[in-house]
Amino acid sequence: MPAVRVVFFQRAPGDSPVVEWLRELDRTSPRAFDKCRAAVAPARRRPGMPRRSTTDATRILAGIAGPSAVRRRAFAEECAHREVARRLYALRKQAGVSQAELARRVGTTQSVISRLEDADYGGHSLALLQRIAAALERRVEIRFVARRRPQPV
Repeated sequence: MPAVRVVFFQRAPGDSPVVEWLRELDRTSPRAFDKCRAAVAPARRRPGMPRRSTTDATRILAGIAGPSAVRRRAFAEECAHREVARRLYALRKQAGVSQAELARRVGTTQSVISRLEDADYGGHSLALLQRIAAALERRVEIRFVARRRPQPV
């Protein structure tokens, strides 16, 4: 998965071009907005750019989602999908195997492994995750943690 760097800034109080663009994108293309949301990295200060910085892009996007319980649930689901994909990718890279080699070990195709490593994919099954873990000499661990509400910016 390629890294995407997004920098949030303000030209003046209340004038945030990136946040305005994201709101417009959410109105016009929810699917594109979801992809963008999954790729956002924490903002970093760049010399010479006038803006108020933030270090938590998730808070910004949660603020954009607003108070809607449905949108917050969808946001949490997207974050979970992204995390599963990120961890699968990191685990495979750490093991030093290609998607094709992992697929062979698991008994599936390379395209299935590619799909599982895609942050947009939400069809991860516990059985397949267990087969992948076993192929890489790992085990799957599931935790249930208290929910926390992202605070809007």
